[in-house]
Amino acid sequence: MDKKSLKKPPIKECVIELYSSMPWKGYSEIEVESFFQNHLKEDFPINRPSTETQIEFNFKGDRSYHSQSLKKRYRFLSENNSKVVQLNQDMCVFNQLKPYPGSFELVLSQALSVFNNYMKCASSSLKPSVKSLFGIRYVNELKLLPYEKISDYICFAPNINSIKENNLDTSYFLQVKVPHDLYDIVLTLNHVTSSLEENIHVFDLYGKSKNEINFLDFEEEIKKMQLEVETLFFKSILKDNMFD
Repeated sequence: MDKKSLKKPPIKECVIELYSSMPWKGYSEIEVESFFQNHLKEDFPINRPSTETQIEFNFKGDRSYHSQSLKKRYRFLSENNSKVVQLNQDMCVFNQLKPYPGSFELVLSQALSVFNNYMKCASSSLKPSVKSLFGIRYVNELKLLPYEKISDYICFAPNINSIKENNLDTSYFLQVKVPHDLYDIVLTLNHVTSSLEENIHVFDLYGKSKNEINFLDFEEEIKKMQLEVETLFFKSILKDNMFD
């Protein structure tokens, strides 16, 4: 994280999200893919599209009805696979994987370049009235020795000490929703894997705006959210020296 200088930041992935159906309304999937392939090919030359299956259920009396649709999501990767752009007509997501550049500002500058293209489409001007939701996620990987307890390093919820994470046969999933007027914030801690050498835990912090904003205010607003999420991270860490 950025608030304090950590010698070994635990960030496995930083994700910045933008949701808005307005810019690409009326465009076909092929037009979206073609546009971004042209605009992203220099920095994101690898194109790996995927298809999502969406199933909607409706109930009427004793009968149920369902409809199924396929939605394509485009994924463009940097040459070294450290950055990923995922998009369709409704959303654009920027994933920064390892190695983390050490500053959220650096990640945001790259994400903004992609988002500006996404919102402008093929036009030369951006309407300030375009509304968007936004989100940010930090996925942190914590590696502890088998005899170490995660509750000695992280505490963001009561009764966390009841987790017997030093038992190699024990797994857990702990999730807390943090009350906030502007954002939906969720903190998740779970045990991923164990071995004789180490236990791996993932500390996931996710925030998403409750209300839409003008896209021209996106940079200012995402920075405010990032500060909130980052502050929660450092409030949850009991021992900073685990990142030395």
